[in-house]
Amino acid sequence: MNLEISHDDASGTVKLSGTLDLYGADQLGEALRLEVERGGDLLLDLESVGGCDVAGAQLLLAAAKTLNARGNRLHVEKTSPGFLESLEQIGLPAEVLQS
Repeated sequence: MNLEISHDDASGTVKLSGTLDLYGADQLGEALRLEVERGGDLLLDLESVGGCDVAGAQLLLAAAKTLNARGNRLHVEKTSPGFLESLEQIGLPAEVLQS
């Protein structure tokens, strides 16, 4: 998994590529934690994500929940067919990521 982070005045953007799985969970979790602590909304670009397992989905859901509790939102800007298929396979509708 690879990630790129950028910021503007009101939000941060995290662009992810590869597979969101247990093997990249530490890296993804730390990046999401830092972005949530930074404040503001968080935009996710998942267009280049080939798949996602339960660990990856849990991290995204936790970030959405924490942002929502702080009065901010998680916005999923783009998704890939592989990412959406992975969510479907683990029983999560894509809408659950929108906070």
